[in-house]
Amino acid sequence: MSVSKKLFISFGILAVLFLAIIVTPFVLDSMISINANMVIGLIGILLCIVMAFFIKKDLIAPLIKMIDLLKDLSSSERGNLTKRMDIKSRDEIGDFARYFNLFMERLE
Repeated sequence: MSVSKKLFISFGILAVLFLAIIVTPFVLDSMISINANMVIGLIGILLCIVMAFFIKKDLIAPLIKMIDLLKDLSSSERGNLTKRMDIKSRDEIGDFARYFNLFMERLE
């Protein structure tokens, strides 16, 4: 799944959860006590935190690896052309890593 699709799905889920947190107390206010509304809100917040963890794991961590490798290559006098990106995903980030590795092999 591509990065843009992952982001779209993740933010869509977050938007639905956010709306559920906002709308639920008004809809269920006459049927459920305030404490139950607070529990529903806390569950929604916990789900948002879990989604943020997956976004960080799938999107941010590979980008940080790529940035660190590029910093390392640019910081040394001659650059270590034997380094490779170890990212195996099948999305745009994985494509970037694969083509970067091919480029580095050709430079050696």
